[in-house]
Amino acid sequence: SITWEKLASRAEKVAQVIRDKSNLYRGDRVALIYRDAEIIDFAVALMGCFIAGVVAVPINSLEQYHDLNFILTSTQAHLALTTENNLKNFQRDITVQKLSWPRGVEWWKTNEFGSYHPRKKEDAPALVVPDLAYIEFSRAPTGDIRGVVMSHRTIMHQMSCLSAIVSTVPGGSSSTKQYESRILTGAGHGETIISYLDPRQGIGLTLGVLLTVYGGHTTVWLEDRAVETPGLYAHLITKYRATLMVADYPGLKISAYNYQQDPMATRHYKKNAEPNFSSVKLCLIDTLTVDAEFHEILADRWLRPMRNPRAREIVAPMLCLPEHGGM
Repeated sequence: SITWEKLASRAEKVAQVIRDKSNLYRGDRVALIYRDAEIIDFAVALMGCFIAGVVAVPINSLEQYHDLNFILTSTQAHLALTTENNLKNFQRDITVQKLSWPRGVEWWKTNEFGSYHPRKKEDAPALVVPDLAYIEFSRAPTGDIRGVVMSHRTIMHQMSCLSAIVSTVPGGSSSTKQYESRILTGAGHGETIISYLDPRQGIGLTLGVLLTVYGGHTTVWLEDRAVETPGLYAHLITKYRATLMVADYPGLKISAYNYQQDPMATRHYKKNAEPNFSSVKLCLIDTLTVDAEFHEILADRWLRPMRNPRAREIVAPMLCLPEHGGM
């Protein structure tokens, strides 16, 4: 886990090193090579890029060397941020497969940078923001890789839309005005977002990293494998008093059907800790097609038995377009 202070300090440090040591200009591309479980290191690097005024390029297909090389070349990224762990594995894979190392790219391990310590009174350097924030690559249905450019303006527009949606849900604060004043005064602790979607792309990134930072929320992230263990997902939702679930149909189906087959495995997952979803305001589902029949099962046979009083109302499928960066 990481505190806001530490996240800010580490991101500021990444930005400082990029500014001082990289010879990059504003708007140059920087590759981010992290695993999904390295969500904190990834968030630090992403925010560091934003602060430094460079454009982040998350690369999530670490194993496909061809894809990695294609993205590095097509974005002309001369700097790649990663972790010690990834770099070691990457070096090993390249040696084993007798491939040539990508040319003209410097590799930095952000997990070794530490935190930013400004000299006594000096302020942080002014923010110089290029139009573009990050470039997201995804596979088109035809199988080729496509890059989508995301601007800071687009992100901010999406953040205010999502915040407005969340703030109008019953059980939350009643109006956007109140919501904004709460953020500005720092009152309340925002939402607790629980997600198992990939935090490095699409809606997983939008909600799990960007919205979290924008709204001062808390993200609890779990590997998607966690939903396969009966009762574990329900236990984590209860334990962290999650208010926003970020999920997809495959994961929810596993959880709901596991519960149908053996309710006690979920109910007695942990001694003396009955699952309780009363804190959940929305169950957001990443999808391109709505499965209305499953919504009834999800609401009536999983969310309601887990004590959510608004089970039918909280099920919220979201149409997320992969070819538009999960918009």
